[in-house]
Amino acid sequence: MLSENTQMKEKLMLSKVLRKNLENKNLAAVGKAVGLDRRILHSWIYQDRIPSLKFAFQLQALADYLNLRLEELLFDSSDKNAIASFTFKDEGSVYKVLVEKINY
Repeated sequence: MLSENTQMKEKLMLSKVLRKNLENKNLAAVGKAVGLDRRILHSWIYQDRIPSLKFAFQLQALADYLNLRLEELLFDSSDKNAIASFTFKDEGSVYKVLVEKINY
C-alpha cells in the first residue's frame, strides 16, 4: 500500500502530457498507430478520464509513440538518473534494459 505522501506526489498527469505532445496531431492516426480508438484517446485528453488497467499495453505503446517513458506519460516526471532504456524480445520473452547514472 502506498503511503499518503507517495499518493500525493503521484498525481496522474496523462491529460496534460497528451495535450502537450499531441497538439496538432490527428487523433485517429495516433490511435490507429497505438491500437486505441480515437474516442478513448479523446476522452483521456479532453475529458481527463483515467484509463483502466486493460489499456496498459496501449499506454506503453502510446509512450513509445511519443518517445516518452511510461512514467513521463502518466505523471509528467521521470527518473533523472535514467539515461536510456530499451526493450527487446528473445525466444518469446521480453526484456528491458535500463541504464542509470549512479551517484556516489
